[in-house]
Amino acid sequence: MKEQMTVLKQAVAQLELSLQNQSSDEIQESLQRMSALCEQMRYDYKMVKQKNTGVYYKKINVLPFLYKPVETDDPFEGNYLERFSDERAYQLQTTNSITGHNAFWKEHDVLTGTVFGSVPVDLITPESAAALKKCGWKEALVEVLDFGLRVTDTKQLVEFCQRNFKNYIMISEESTHSYIALAFND
Repeated sequence: MKEQMTVLKQAVAQLELSLQNQSSDEIQESLQRMSALCEQMRYDYKMVKQKNTGVYYKKINVLPFLYKPVETDDPFEGNYLERFSDERAYQLQTTNSITGHNAFWKEHDVLTGTVFGSVPVDLITPESAAALKKCGWKEALVEVLDFGLRVTDTKQLVEFCQRNFKNYIMISEESTHSYIALAFND
């Protein structure tokens, strides 16, 4: 919150300057900025602070997912991800899971992670879920961690996920513009 206090102090100084200049547009802009910062600080205050990391988050849900496991230590080596992607798409198509998969992932921008194929179980039929499992997909309960809208270094959030989760996806949610981590517990 130190960083946010600094930004808030700068916004107050800008407001004072705008008041002296009697600039209506700048006054409105400063007030909106201060309001947004205060709202974010209020939200952060309610969040849980992970000890020793300085990372604030709130566990907002636990959802069942199916995911396609990576079968190599370095998925970025050679053309592994390209072949993985083709196989994932084929399996989603042939099991009639592609619509549920796409519905979920169109709403989320993936920033980074160690899972390259997943779908919430609730978005596909039980028959499709069973078919994906036959293709080698694994079931996992996924903790949904909300990091909020804070102005922060996303690198810190990624490092937090790398240290604390074997299988995860770091996303930016389109509808709320907040940072979310999906932590796969299998």
